[in-house]
Amino acid sequence: MCLSFFKLIMVITISISAVRCQTKETQQMDFEKYDFISTFVAPEHKQIKAKFPSIDVRNHQWRMAAQNPGPLVKEMDSLNLKVMINLSGSNVVICFQIFNYLNSFTL
Repeated sequence: MCLSFFKLIMVITISISAVRCQTKETQQMDFEKYDFISTFVAPEHKQIKAKFPSIDVRNHQWRMAAQNPGPLVKEMDSLNLKVMINLSGSNVVICFQIFNYLNSFTL
């Protein structure tokens, strides 16, 4: 009984000494070197487009009246982007012209 108690005290003392001997450099975790390995396993589900229609509230489409919006409309449809607010500095008359022009491309 006394011998096992002595062994327990020795193990605790050696453990505490080993922890105290570590310097700050060995205890410091380097963020760049840390490599987390996840144990979470789940089937992969890639999101191709938004589940619900979205609105882009800050976009700059320069020269919108002069360019062909067909590729832009196709890209918006592929992303499920229904409304894009253009902040390119056009005045109201040009904005209405662009809006009417874009409506001719919708299905």
